[in-house]
Amino acid sequence: MLPPARLQMEPTRHATPPGKTETRKETTMPTPDVKKEGWSWLINSSRDHYFVEGRSLCGKWGVLGYGDCNDVPTVNPPCATCRKKLERRKKEVES
Repeated sequence: MLPPARLQMEPTRHATPPGKTETRKETTMPTPDVKKEGWSWLINSSRDHYFVEGRSLCGKWGVLGYGDCNDVPTVNPPCATCRKKLERRKKEVES
């Protein structure tokens, strides 16, 4: 152990000199170009569900991130509730 006379605090690199104000640059993370809406299959579900911003239209499923969303259901049969609600959404947009 060093004697007490040698234990001195060194100034940190990020300390601002006296008389100057610190300005921080705003940085944003680049967002990947992913679809936030579409059909997707979750491993613990037997059917494909339609997701809009991480939530299925039937209300039974939610995801934190956006995975592979497709325009059409994959090999698995689509969820009937999601399919019906999607048809209603499309009719509302058209009218």
